[in-house]
Amino acid sequence: DQKLQQLHLANLGTAYYRIGDLSKAIHYHEEALTLAQHNQDPSGESIALANLGLCYRGLGKTLEAIDNYEAALPILRELNLRDAVATVLMNLGTAYSALGRIQQAVTVLEEANAMYLETGNQNNRAMALVCLGEVQGHLGKTQGATHYASEGLALARTMANPFVEAAALCILGELERDSQNWEAAIARNQEAIQKADFISNAEIRSIARTR
Repeated sequence: DQKLQQLHLANLGTAYYRIGDLSKAIHYHEEALTLAQHNQDPSGESIALANLGLCYRGLGKTLEAIDNYEAALPILRELNLRDAVATVLMNLGTAYSALGRIQQAVTVLEEANAMYLETGNQNNRAMALVCLGEVQGHLGKTQGATHYASEGLALARTMANPFVEAAALCILGELERDSQNWEAAIARNQEAIQKADFISNAEIRSIARTR
């Protein structure tokens, strides 16, 4: 059964992504994509494209990630899968930001935030707010950056989401440092390190220690 084979391929791609073997993940997601297109399955096609975006982003191939996210979006919009649209928009926003396309990042992140508000996905909305805080900071809009990051932090605390809390604290620490509020910057970063230690996230721990 081709639909079942398509599902197996997608699951294999996701499994390899989770263990960090991105090359194999891409291989299986590409096979799932080909089969979904052959089966005229737009839902499977959009999922494969979004997953490929994640894999390419993980490899640092940001342009390829953007191509896949942008290809997934119109399909997801047509299917009216608003939560999935919001997630792809958020991922697209971080990819745009990585390439310095900040205004594009702001646009898609604002749309993602609004969609998460509609769908009630508070955990992902907290992350979208934190991402908005980061891109506002890139634009030099300290007040807006602080507003979004603080709102994301408050929501993450409500949802008991230490990963998003740590990300928000890193951004707020950097904003405090840039404003030469040294004691506040130290406090934010120390709390971020504590959260990172709690979830064993070495990347956030490293970021917090250098800010």
